[in-house]
Amino acid sequence: MTAGTSQAVDATPDDADRRADASRVGVAPAADAAAPHVSAPHVSALRVHPLKSAAPLPLDEAHVDPWGLRGDRRWMLVETDGQMVTARKDPLLLHVTATPAGGLDEPRLRLAAPGRPALEVTADGTSYLPSTIWGADVRGRHVPAADAWLAEVVGRPVRLLWCDDPQDRQIDLDHAEPGETVVYQDGFPLLLTTTASLGLVQRWVDDAAREQGTGPVPLTMARFRPNVVVDGALEPLVEQGWDRVRIGEVTFRMAKHCGRCVMTTYDPVTLAKTKEPLRSIAAHNTIGGRIVFGVNLVPESTGTLHLGDPVVPSP
Repeated sequence: MTAGTSQAVDATPDDADRRADASRVGVAPAADAAAPHVSAPHVSALRVHPLKSAAPLPLDEAHVDPWGLRGDRRWMLVETDGQMVTARKDPLLLHVTATPAGGLDEPRLRLAAPGRPALEVTADGTSYLPSTIWGADVRGRHVPAADAWLAEVVGRPVRLLWCDDPQDRQIDLDHAEPGETVVYQDGFPLLLTTTASLGLVQRWVDDAAREQGTGPVPLTMARFRPNVVVDGALEPLVEQGWDRVRIGEVTFRMAKHCGRCVMTTYDPVTLAKTKEPLRSIAAHNTIGGRIVFGVNLVPESTGTLHLGDPVVPSP
């Protein structure tokens, strides 16, 4: 949900960029009677990341709050001086599983990691710590019961925070209205990607590997950490031209193309790091000088999303 190489910087296209993208790629033509059936665009995956930078939690349905999918990135790690901790620097976090122990928006979390006993904690204290997320001031309720466990995983002292007020952090007003908020996401409530676009990026990566005589780099959507994945009859990158999209019963506004960062270069299973897919996306899909994949959305309504929900864009 970020851009750059070692630091996240979101892409900032203007409306003209979006219209240019929309004219370049569009909805796939309907299949004729002789062609295999291709399903209409629909939700193929729903995911939240309860702990920022940790493993995703797949869902069959997800409630949309004004600040994103319920339970997404309500928890985060910070250094002892308050600086944000992410898998960009600490890729071992990708192997940490954080599962809400109650409801998705309740302050109870179960932590697990390879080689470590699981730990369940509750953010029931009254001590708050300040932090920043890409320049935006945030704060969270400190959970000291997790300090020792997390220090063993990360290899140094860190602090676990829980956001008890999801209406505290205003989204960048260049891309949102006053009162539209976000929790501990990098910048926006929700990230949408499509399987068609992932397939195109894989082809770019495969072509580069053949040209350079290097080994294959198989990609999964987990590298890009989306909340909603869309499958069906869509051309690759068509989502970059959407202004709005209705998913099931909920309407979203496209706020910004999602700039990509070094986190995408880690295999989330093996933690092996290469230059892909960032290198190939940089060669083929930049907007305003930013390396982009996926779109950041802001909810215009609330409701519940389900696997299989229809996805209807408004270019």
